[in-house]
Amino acid sequence: MTISCAIRAAVAVSIAGALSIRDHAHMRGAHPMIPNLPRTVLQSRSANSTGCGGDLPGYFKIEGMYWQSSYRTGARNITACMQDCGKAQNCVGFSARKGWEPMQDELGARFMQERMRCTLHKGLQMQADHRAVSYTKCQVEGFECENGFQFSHAGTWRAGKQIEDLDDEPLDFCAKACRKDRACVGFTHRETKEGDTYCFHFENEANKVLPRRETGARTYSKCASAVEDSLFLQAPGSEDQQSQALVSTTES
Repeated sequence: MTISCAIRAAVAVSIAGALSIRDHAHMRGAHPMIPNLPRTVLQSRSANSTGCGGDLPGYFKIEGMYWQSSYRTGARNITACMQDCGKAQNCVGFSARKGWEPMQDELGARFMQERMRCTLHKGLQMQADHRAVSYTKCQVEGFECENGFQFSHAGTWRAGKQIEDLDDEPLDFCAKACRKDRACVGFTHRETKEGDTYCFHFENEANKVLPRRETGARTYSKCASAVEDSLFLQAPGSEDQQSQALVSTTES
């Protein structure tokens, strides 16, 4: 099968999968609408509804909440934090909040000073697979996400967990199980040439815990204007790009 044929087949499967998710109303209501930080770039069809690009180009804002992350940078303002996220290939967002930190002046006197803290959020890494389609969990107001999911791409991501109980089950079963699990941030449904199907979930421990609420805290998550499916079919990054992935740092 040529690459172009494989891509067309994957798109056809993705469209069928999208219809399958939309047609099952029993998937509604597994969680209240508490934002679940996306681990991919969400597609925005209306900036007025999503706020995509409202504060920062290519980001939408979640006000008053932040998610735990050990990927802290030395940025002291929003712009610098955004730039740090842009330099890391698998960064999909960042949180900015104020905190008190111990300081010392030139005379050695110690004091506490309020400073901005910037933490980055790690995203899923795409992986080629022309027999798979993947959906990202999307529990954010304003985005067009049918039953809590948005089609991501024809392919998969790295480090998925096969849900063996869902072998040979339809796509919507895979989606429903992911939706019930707050740690699950996306799923892949794969069909072999023999017709066997497999479900893979992708989990993030920081998403498993509810976000913390804090006055003045802001989380920015990457977004993009919706485009045709053909542009979603991205190949995984090169080895050079992957080498620039986030490196965990220890908070002082």
